[in-house]
Amino acid sequence: MDDFHFDVYRNHVKNISIRSYYPLALIDVIDRSPFITQSIERLCNDVYSEYDEGTHKKFLQLTHYTFRLTSFLAKNYPDYLHHNISKIQFFINSGELEKGVKLLEILIEVSAKVEDFNTEFTAQQILAQHYILSEKRDLAIKCYDRVESLQAQKKSLWAIQSYIHTNHALRSSHTISSEDLDKHLEFFEKYKGSKSFYVQFLQKVGTYFFLHLARDKRFYDKAVFEGIVKCEKEYEKNDYVITPYLSNYIHVLQFLKLYHFIKIADPNEIIENVEGVLENRQDLQFWNSYFNMTEFSSIGILSNFYADQYFFSYEDNHLDKLSEETKKNFELLKTRCEEILENTRFTEKYIVRYVNLSTIYALLLSCGDEKDIKKSTRILEGLLINYQQISFHSLTDSIYSILILGYFSLKDFDNVDKCYRRFNKNLKNKTVDPRNSFIIQSIFYISKWLISEKQQYLKKLNLVFTSFEGENLSKTKKDIAKIIKYFDIPTLSQ
Repeated sequence: MDDFHFDVYRNHVKNISIRSYYPLALIDVIDRSPFITQSIERLCNDVYSEYDEGTHKKFLQLTHYTFRLTSFLAKNYPDYLHHNISKIQFFINSGELEKGVKLLEILIEVSAKVEDFNTEFTAQQILAQHYILSEKRDLAIKCYDRVESLQAQKKSLWAIQSYIHTNHALRSSHTISSEDLDKHLEFFEKYKGSKSFYVQFLQKVGTYFFLHLARDKRFYDKAVFEGIVKCEKEYEKNDYVITPYLSNYIHVLQFLKLYHFIKIADPNEIIENVEGVLENRQDLQFWNSYFNMTEFSSIGILSNFYADQYFFSYEDNHLDKLSEETKKNFELLKTRCEEILENTRFTEKYIVRYVNLSTIYALLLSCGDEKDIKKSTRILEGLLINYQQISFHSLTDSIYSILILGYFSLKDFDNVDKCYRRFNKNLKNKTVDPRNSFIIQSIFYISKWLISEKQQYLKKLNLVFTSFEGENLSKTKKDIAKIIKYFDIPTLSQ
């Protein structure tokens, strides 16, 4: 490494955790010169102040772990090895051929291990020419063969990425037709036997993601989930492998894992895994300049899951029903939303995303205490007023449904009434999600009955239940029925 990348790497290791003590000690005692050899015995004594068979084994584990920590550079500074090309050229130009060739050989070995195709490609070309000038044609031909292999792996990598984006696979609004799915899967199958770990990884991500986009029932097979988990673990073992700058495919895989998990897992299992889903989201520094769509999608899925499972805000002392683990996860999700929303670049460049995430944040707050619920209603009212010129109609009915539930939980029935009337006025003749429409109408008539106990509102509430049909509404109907039962409203046999 040059000084810049070494300092970045060292600071990263230093700030990881208490586990970084020994990796940092190794980094500080090992000589950075490629021309100096240090014995394991000496390095063990420098790091552990002792040397024996047990320490020797422990040291080898340490070196492997410390090397894997270069994953931070692989993701954020994938060209961190390339500066060595200029050093090699300098040594050769200065008549220090042995030094140049030695550094060249080391560079090729390390580049191959981390799959730095670009650096190894250039290094192999230089080594081939060195062998030609040294009249070692057979060795030069081996270099050319390796160059061809590297070209093939690079071509495969870019072919997969190009195919994914050409077919809109990372845009959630686009689905893959079941008729075209087999054709897409055949494309990815071609790269299954690649020599490159990262090409194999992309091949699997593409396969799983297209199954998901096609809404294919095979996506929910146990074997697919196990395959996703296995692929994630393989990536973690090989995360020092160079990835194209600004790429984020491991997070796509983690999104698929979460989506699969939410659909089939027991709620208690999901609760235990939330922290793991949200961790390591900041290891890619380029998200300081871009909007992380995959993280946003994961936060949205988890937030909707938690709100569906644990919205009891209309009940007295409702927070007592939540476990400490559930409360902790609510706080984790809210904190991450706050961190993103506080980024001024985000608010200025991605207004619709900002509105969307603000709505998700308000949804989480609506499940909290009175202070949180009031904050939720303020945020949603602000969105409706401040961004009324922005086109986000697909979100508006969700905003109104969360808002009316917030006012209802606060027993602010005047604002429930106002919210209902604004919803009908502003979204007249516009497409509305039936689930949101059902919630808004039901809460309005429930609140009207709680105020007046007039039979006309019971009849209208019954009518809402019978007029809204569909399997997708079964969970929502059960949730509203729980509210009716809690307030002992004499209606409905549902």
